[in-house]
Amino acid sequence: MLFQETQFLRYPPLYILLATCWGSTVGLMLISDAIWWYYLAISAVFLSVILLLYSSKLTIKIVAENITLSMFPFFGNKVFSFSEIASIRVHEINPLLDYGGWGYRIVPFQNTAACIMQGSKGATLVLKKSDQKIVISLKNVAAFEMALTQTMYGSKNP
Repeated sequence: MLFQETQFLRYPPLYILLATCWGSTVGLMLISDAIWWYYLAISAVFLSVILLLYSSKLTIKIVAENITLSMFPFFGNKVFSFSEIASIRVHEINPLLDYGGWGYRIVPFQNTAACIMQGSKGATLVLKKSDQKIVISLKNVAAFEMALTQTMYGSKNP
């Protein structure tokens, strides 16, 4: 294996926002004198969302022939052979402005799927057949680029 990186969704403002929304919702329910099990249901929904987001992880692996992406709990291993990749470009990303936030994002008007977890840099893989773009966030850009030079893709694109 030439490169492996695992990223987790650890963005404190996101969890502060969710906790604030939960508190506001419960506060409004207290004012409106809601039935007790409504509190329980709302709390279970918010807790489930927080646990789902907190357990999310993106794993990127590069071997000589392909790049493998895995994003728990959204999808398992997706393998992209270098023969089906038209280009790979490393660039700055702004998760909120470019893709609408963190996590697994589908941007249909850009023909893009984005796996954004950590970092302000990312790589865009453009697939040959469909012109679809796959954007992945990166923490260790230098190691990613070094691994690419040692692959089939790197030997074709000096």
